[in-house]
Amino acid sequence: MEPGSGISSGWQNAIHPDDFERVADTWLAGLTTGKPCENEHRLKHYSGEYRWVLTRAQPAQSSDGTIFQWTGTSTDIHSLKTNERQKHLLLDEMEHRLKNLFTLIQSLVGQALLHADDLVAVKASIHARIVVIGEANAELLNDEWRSSSITSLTERALSPHRKGTGQFEISGPDFRLKPQQTLALSLAINLLATNAIKYGSLSQARGKVMIVWHRNENKGLFEFIWRERGGPQVHYPTKSGFGSQMIERVLASYFGGSSVLNFEPEGFEFKMSAPLNRIQI
Repeated sequence: MEPGSGISSGWQNAIHPDDFERVADTWLAGLTTGKPCENEHRLKHYSGEYRWVLTRAQPAQSSDGTIFQWTGTSTDIHSLKTNERQKHLLLDEMEHRLKNLFTLIQSLVGQALLHADDLVAVKASIHARIVVIGEANAELLNDEWRSSSITSLTERALSPHRKGTGQFEISGPDFRLKPQQTLALSLAINLLATNAIKYGSLSQARGKVMIVWHRNENKGLFEFIWRERGGPQVHYPTKSGFGSQMIERVLASYFGGSSVLNFEPEGFEFKMSAPLNRIQI
């Protein structure tokens, strides 16, 4: 402000319009009661932006209690306010994520019990899936729950299923995936690996799994492929279980794409395609 322009009520011109009424009320209360006052508000910086300040006003009194002067300071607290706002946004986001997480766990447990024939097996299945969710969350925490590395999450999801070397061939550029995509893909990989060990290529010593993902620039797609080879002859299932529904429908919905399960005689194959703009790269 120009020298002298803040005298009398001129200082009010620098206050953010949305904060003016609150600041004016606080100052009027101070003048009326003679008590010190303070307020947090936005003040116009010489750059043109508004910055948060802590303004304090302290009265100076004569021996008979008459106020003859007010001394005021405005301290820049913009960084503190910005950090505080980011903290609240993060807490709100974490609350949202946790609700989604518990909803997912509730759904997994409910579906597992719905198809339960053997409670011991169901217990093991639920335990394994919750472990996968925990690992996926650990991966997300590396980036403050913003995104995860598809390479790292794939390795984490496969680690409990590795019985030897050469079982898995993994290739693809390192995409960054959003939180819900991370959870869904981690669960899908776990389910695919579990089925491969029970019924597919990993039930045979010479069997292996090829996992490939890439960018299809011509079609503007992200493609993820799980291909099994060297296992027993594949037969088309007579019914679709929870695992198949999770892999084929739920996973695709989180990526905003489509997926297909191919039960070819030489080996099972899963393929998902999603628009590149739905992937956080």
